[in-house]
Amino acid sequence: MLDEPEYTLDDENPSLILMARELKCPMGRSGGELPDERVLDDACLRKAGKFLGVSRFFWGYVTAGAGGAAVVWLHFWQRGQPDRVATLPYDAAARDRIAARLYRTLVTPEKVGDVALSGAAQGDLVVDGRGQGAYAPGVELTLSAGEHALKVRQGPRVVARANVRVESRGRAEARLEPVAEPAPSPARTLSAVSLGVGLVAGASLAAYLLAPRRGAAPIAGAVVPLAGGAVAGVAGSF
Repeated sequence: MLDEPEYTLDDENPSLILMARELKCPMGRSGGELPDERVLDDACLRKAGKFLGVSRFFWGYVTAGAGGAAVVWLHFWQRGQPDRVATLPYDAAARDRIAARLYRTLVTPEKVGDVALSGAAQGDLVVDGRGQGAYAPGVELTLSAGEHALKVRQGPRVVARANVRVESRGRAEARLEPVAEPAPSPARTLSAVSLGVGLVAGASLAAYLLAPRRGAAPIAGAVVPLAGGAVAGVAGSF
């Protein structure tokens, strides 16, 4: 259902096939196992919209495509508008990214364009500050027309980046270039010099304190008579 600008590609929404059977719509050559867009015509889809009480909704399915690869087909029905359909290779791990691309392609095709990404990087893809899941070379995005900033992050560190301009209904390519790690800061010369000066000053002081005296200090004295006899002694200061 298109009550909000999002949708799911799972079994949580009502099955259009079950509704088509209930509304006695023709089920096509598949015998009812798979929807057939050539048989689920506008008349049947109008009945489904009335049954659901909505004027627009998505319907689609995931099936095996050429070579056995999974493909998602999504239709956008809106009362009074021609049917719109888009298809993309399906990968459950990139489900949210695929859903966003299909939504933009079907609902606002005149305002978006596609971008193919390349570049050898590992990490999480971030577009305009918003996470887009794991990055891998060959990832494609559908973005609004205008300028966009692309990054690949490993935790807080940006390991690759690119800027790209998207044209309405156009297709662009963007190569994510590696971001070099910042070089380690060199030892600060001022600190090294200061340390050297401190060591020299400390060594000089130690040498001064530990150096032996070169000679005895001069002594000034006088003969002092002692009690009981004429014996001389030395007294003074140095």
